[in-house]
Order: sequence, then C-alpha cells, then structure tokens
Amino acid sequence: MKKYGATVGINRNIRCHLSFHLMVAIVTIACATGCTPSQQESLSAAKQLQTASLVCTEATWNLGEVLVKGKALDFTHVFHVENRSTKSIKLADVRSDCGCVVADDYESEIPPGHFTDISVTISVFGPPGGFRKTIMVIDDDTSQPPCALSIVGSRAVSDLLYCYPAKINFGRICRGDSKTKEILISRYDGSAVNFRTFVSDECRLKIDGKPTSLTRSDEILRRNCELIQVPLKLELDTEPVGLFKSKARILTESTDEGTAELEIELEATIIDKATPWVPSIFVGRLPADEIIERSLVAIDDLEQIPRIISASYSGDASMHTEVIDSNDLDSTKAPRVRITRIGVGSGNRLARGRLTIETSRSPDATPAVVEISAFLSP
Repeated sequence: MKKYGATVGINRNIRCHLSFHLMVAIVTIACATGCTPSQQESLSAAKQLQTASLVCTEATWNLGEVLVKGKALDFTHVFHVENRSTKSIKLADVRSDCGCVVADDYESEIPPGHFTDISVTISVFGPPGGFRKTIMVIDDDTSQPPCALSIVGSRAVSDLLYCYPAKINFGRICRGDSKTKEILISRYDGSAVNFRTFVSDECRLKIDGKPTSLTRSDEILRRNCELIQVPLKLELDTEPVGLFKSKARILTESTDEGTAELEIELEATIIDKATPWVPSIFVGRLPADEIIERSLVAIDDLEQIPRIISASYSGDASMHTEVIDSNDLDSTKAPRVRITRIGVGSGNRLARGRLTIETSRSPDATPAVVEISAFLSP
C-alpha cells in the first residue's frame, strides 16, 4: 500500500511539472503574439486581406431591420473595391447569389492602387426573418481569390400580402380545355385581408368565381389566420402540345388600402385531345410472378377518353399484358394495363412489345399504339 501511495505521489508531481511547463508554453506564445486565439483568427484574416489583390475594407452592408409594406422595397449601396496588386486587374464578373440583388456601374478594369465603386441594389420582400446575400467580385486571373461582399439584414413582421403556392402546376390539360386550381392569400402579420376583387394580367388565367374567406393555419408561418381562397382557371386554346410555362400577376382592386399585386408562376402539360394515350410504358424491373400496373392515358379527364373495344399485344413472349378499361372495374380510374412476366430466366435483359388498342371513337379511326419495354430480372 505504501508503494502504491508513493507511486501516486510521483505521478502527481509529474503531472504538476507537465502542467507548469504547459502553462509556461501558452504564456510564452501569448506574449510572443500578443493576442488571444480569437485575435489570432482576426490576424490571419488581416494577413489574407493584405495578400489579396481585390480588397474591400467595408465588405459588409448591414441594412438592419426593414419594414416591407405593400410591395418590395429597393435599397442601394456603393462598395469601394481596391486593387492592391502591382498590375491592372480586369473584372471577369460581379455575381450575386440571389436574383433580388443587382450590381452595376463599375469599372471593368482597375489600375494598380486604384479602386472602383460597385453600385448594388437589393429588393427586400418575403416572409419575416433574417437574410444574407453575397456578391462575388471575380478577377479575370483565376489564380486570385474573389472578393466577397455581403448584405445582411432582417425583414420585420408586416402586413405584406403573400400567396401559397407561388408556383401552380395545373398538370395535364387537353388543348382547348381548362383547369381550375386555388391559391391562398394572406398577410405575414396575420391581419385580415380585406380585398375581395382580384384580376389577372395573364389573358389565359381567369378568376374562376368569387373568392372566399377561410380561417385556418397557413402554409408558411404555421399559425391560424384569415385567408382568402382565390380560384384560378387556366384556359389553353391555341398553345402547342408540350410543356407550358408562364408568369402572371394577381392584382387587387383599389381601396383605402391602395392596391397590391402578387406574382405567381404557371405550369402545365398540354396534350392533344385526339390522342389521350401514352406513347410508351417502361418498367424498370420486372421480376418473375410480379404484376406491374400502369396507366394507359396521359390526361386526367376520364370523360375525354374513348371506351376500349379491344386490345392486342405483340412482341417478347416473356411479357403478358391485360388491359383494364375504366368501365370494367372502377369508373373513377383511367384505363390501365397489367404487365406480368411469363417464365423464369437467368440474368437481366430488356424485353420489348407493343399494345394495339381499338376504341369506340370511330370504326375508321387509327388504333392507338403503346410501346412497352421492361427489364426482366431473375
């Protein structure tokens, strides 16, 4: 026990000596540099600033808290960027990480020892909360690091209007038809929306009926408030088949509160009404004894789909198809095909076939053809 106690005492002495030498080393380093670890980081940043070619001594613009009411607010600031190298610098680009920030009015070439003023305009809008935007001033010499400029601030809670969703996908629409979707309009501070009349500046987008008031949880701030539900009808008459995209502004009537506008994005897939069938079906993996079911049509309106008279399959004998018409089992479902694999093979291979569909549209109508392909897996 005495030996054990002596050993502990020796270990304690060793630790004390080590701790003493460690403290001496830390004090020596601190005395040599004259700064704390946080000051060391600042010193390192200062050294990098000294070695950089493009330098902005006040690289952060703090907007503070911004109260946005009615519409977006624009603010402008000028950053002074200096060339501290011994040669002229050509600016390859001045790039922002957000479309709400625009930089212009600057010299594209800066002689050594000179500077350029970069005028920056930011449009502040959106939900309450903080924001940070970054602008990169990029040297034509790719070996040099870019000069980063920052804009920071916060948006105060306001009565600014917003809508959800801001992007509406109407899905598939037959050319010459229309489809209606709803948007919800609210205020960021949860106060009542008193506007009752809305118009669209997009000729193909109509207000379809009377807006209605709702009290429910909104989708952005997650709290109960008064919302206005506005039905929007998209009418597509002469647009070509394929993807349709557009932007629209929803405008309010003029009242004591003034006017307000909301920008939304529209998207839809336009389909020819005469050919509601999908051109092809691909099954990524078709194992043995498994049934895969796929829709045969590319539109949502079942009334526009002709009744199937007959369907025949030709192609790889390893696949079997069964067509289910909407009138057979469930009139609320579109016509679909069940694809099964016959037999068991080794390895993976691609099987191809073709489904020919006769419809009730006209005895002389050309049959619809749907190409079917699947990877047969063990």
